[in-house]
Amino acid sequence: MRQPTVEDCIAIEASMLREADMFIEFMSHRLQRQWRLGGSIVGDLFLSTTFRGAAGHPTLYIEGNCFGRRIKQTVRLASKPMRFGGKRWHFVCPQTGRPCYKLVLPPSEHQFASVGGWGVGYRTQRVDAVTRAQLASRKLQRRLRALPKRARHHTIAGLAGRIAAKEGFLDRVVDICGNDLANGRRISARRAAKLAMVERAL
Repeated sequence: MRQPTVEDCIAIEASMLREADMFIEFMSHRLQRQWRLGGSIVGDLFLSTTFRGAAGHPTLYIEGNCFGRRIKQTVRLASKPMRFGGKRWHFVCPQTGRPCYKLVLPPSEHQFASVGGWGVGYRTQRVDAVTRAQLASRKLQRRLRALPKRARHHTIAGLAGRIAAKEGFLDRVVDICGNDLANGRRISARRAAKLAMVERAL
């Protein structure tokens, strides 16, 4: 049986709650969200945050249905001060007790925990270095195109530099494969990727 990846899970991210203003401390909040996989609804949850409830500490309440099962869970919230003022809220993983910014529910489980708590990996971790670089380059290019016209110069330059690094790596792989072909050696994308990474590190 194939081990699930993060992409197969239902995920609750701290950024999602922050964007919905659910970390405003002087009031309680409630949000309904649905998740779809393959066109079908696999999760329908009510998420509530409370900062002065019976639990005695800030809490996220999760209630609803996921993968055909009833889910009812509480997750502790915690915060740390930000450098220039304010707080950054995060979850306390129910499995590890460590801070995290994403909670996931694998299809076969009954409660949310961090990615590390469930030991699930991302889909890109299971592909080769060349495919990973191609996917990363496309994702960065989409992010660059989606930037507003007034985006900061260092933000644009940073994304452009990361794209150039990925494309440079892919160009080196192509060059190594071309040299192998010209010299009568068997072409191996895995070997070429390893050599390209060594060249990049020098």
